[in-house]
Amino acid sequence: MKTLYLYEDPAYRRFLPLTATRPIFKLLLGTETLLDRVLRQFPAADVQLVSRDNLADKLQMMRLTQPVSADESEAVFFLNGRVVWTSALARRIERTYQAGQDCIFSYQNEIVAVYSTAKNINAILTSVSQALLTDIDLKNTLEQAVIQEVDDVLMLSELWDLICFNADVITSDCMELAWMGVTKGRLAPYVRIESDDAVFIDSGTVVEDFVLINASSGPVYIGKDVYIEAHSRLEGPLFIGAGSRVNGGTRIKSSSIGPGCKVGGEITNSVMIGYSNKGHEGFLGHSYLGEWVNLGAHTTTSNLKNTYGPVMLDTGTERRCSGQTFLGSIIADHVKVGIGTLLNTGTIIDVGANLVGTTLHPKYVPAFSWGEAGQYTRYELPKFLTVTEVVMARRGLKLTQADRDILTGLYPTQ
Repeated sequence: MKTLYLYEDPAYRRFLPLTATRPIFKLLLGTETLLDRVLRQFPAADVQLVSRDNLADKLQMMRLTQPVSADESEAVFFLNGRVVWTSALARRIERTYQAGQDCIFSYQNEIVAVYSTAKNINAILTSVSQALLTDIDLKNTLEQAVIQEVDDVLMLSELWDLICFNADVITSDCMELAWMGVTKGRLAPYVRIESDDAVFIDSGTVVEDFVLINASSGPVYIGKDVYIEAHSRLEGPLFIGAGSRVNGGTRIKSSSIGPGCKVGGEITNSVMIGYSNKGHEGFLGHSYLGEWVNLGAHTTTSNLKNTYGPVMLDTGTERRCSGQTFLGSIIADHVKVGIGTLLNTGTIIDVGANLVGTTLHPKYVPAFSWGEAGQYTRYELPKFLTVTEVVMARRGLKLTQADRDILTGLYPTQ
């Protein structure tokens, strides 16, 4: 498999506002992003990324190219960026295709991957570069293609899948790793580990006394240079990314904490992509946070209705029934939430909002909102960008021009 194009289809819109600032394959699920998973499953491939035009410069920053045309002398694979690629699925695709014959791999009438011969490559690229390639368009382009139905595919279809699938994906990720049961970090004498054969602790990590790491319900993967303070309870399935810090007395279970995060209080069944803070008491449950989010002390998300009924989502353009009994908040990049903030079940907070006050906020908060519930004004763009630069500098990172352009393009014009 020489060349592989990882692309977004129009379903990325169902994952807004998380996909407003990144392609869908840069979302964290389990122990890694969907992109990192592809790179791991296809190590010998030349992986090219295809996404919307406004994200092209950001993809270039990843040191992977955003193609506009392809060499028509070779056939290539196109992989749907919503698929959670496992080793079993990757090997199935590699074994099944026939050289010289267009092939569409599908699962429950959705396209998983395409093997395209040279004559059709650039026609497909033109569509996928705009995230406009529908399954119907693809089948019309590849009229002579063989359709192969594949089974046991995990494909993201709705926003809440990122939360519902996460614990199982952590478990399956760890099952593929040969080094579970290994501790490279420094553990204090009074650390307790349950089911240590299902725990991995990478180098540079420090775990203070009276920490309980319980892997009896699922594996625990702790990355490099993590610092875990005393009296914390960590329960699997759990992933904690490199450079994160767990404050004393924290309770975390069934969650993925990406790199560079600071966490405290109680966290359950949640995902933080990276570089976000929930460092104090308060509850975060069945929620998904983007990057550079800060939740003030005692911020609390509701993840269960008093009626125990299915949680509804308000996306700002439509209402969607999740069918989930437990669902907390979806919080996009660069959101800041003040102390004592209360968030309802199924709340969506769009990019760059800055919320304060103890009154319950509405279930959809527009991008760049500022203030208390019912009294929002608009966050001034120059001020927002200045604060963002300061926040990122605290982690030794800079706001790139590509990210600045993306954020500026999202700012409301009316």
